[in-house]
Amino acid sequence: MMRAIEMLNYLGAMDDDGKLTELGSQMNQFPLEPELSKMVLAGVKYKCINDILTIAATLSVKSPFLRPRGKENEADSKKYQFTHHTGDHITLIMAYNAFKKNEFAKDWCRDNFINFRTMKAIDNVRGQLADILHKMNITVPQNDYNNEIKGKRERRIIKSLISGYFAQVAHLETAGYYITVKDNQYVFIHPSSYLHGSRKATWVLFQEFVLTSKNYIRTVTEIQIN
Repeated sequence: MMRAIEMLNYLGAMDDDGKLTELGSQMNQFPLEPELSKMVLAGVKYKCINDILTIAATLSVKSPFLRPRGKENEADSKKYQFTHHTGDHITLIMAYNAFKKNEFAKDWCRDNFINFRTMKAIDNVRGQLADILHKMNITVPQNDYNNEIKGKRERRIIKSLISGYFAQVAHLETAGYYITVKDNQYVFIHPSSYLHGSRKATWVLFQEFVLTSKNYIRTVTEIQIN
């Protein structure tokens, strides 16, 4: 309980007296964990709300990427077309935008090893979150589903992610593993992450901690320090 209250304070949702702040009242409007709610509102602040709504909706359901037994290489190849150099969070946007551009086609999903039902669920959750913002008198601009994510747009998305998940950051050590900033855990990037097989990012933000044969972090995005 104390750790939860402490996190709400760090997120700016609760003041030092244990009272809900104005930001906390806004976060409370969303049926999401506090970190996701803060991330959504940061997306408004950094003018990338359409992209952040997609990430929030996707993280609220299971992964849309399929990897059938015996077709792993083909599935990985199809997924690669959506990957973004920063890592997994923007890759989720790329996949959703491609789904929308292809007009919710089941055949497209099948050909690209995408779970159609999951994508429809993401679209539904995304719409519900947009409706909540409208009720809060926050305008959600029309989305052109542009998959060219770079420069300022890329940085705005990552800033929004950090606003909610600043506690889920890890730093690369010389030995090749990462250490989480919050708990000093020794971790490795999960094999399902794009950043697992690419160059080693110095700082990363991760979505979840997975314990299998090793301590893994999954759904990972590079934080560029400059």
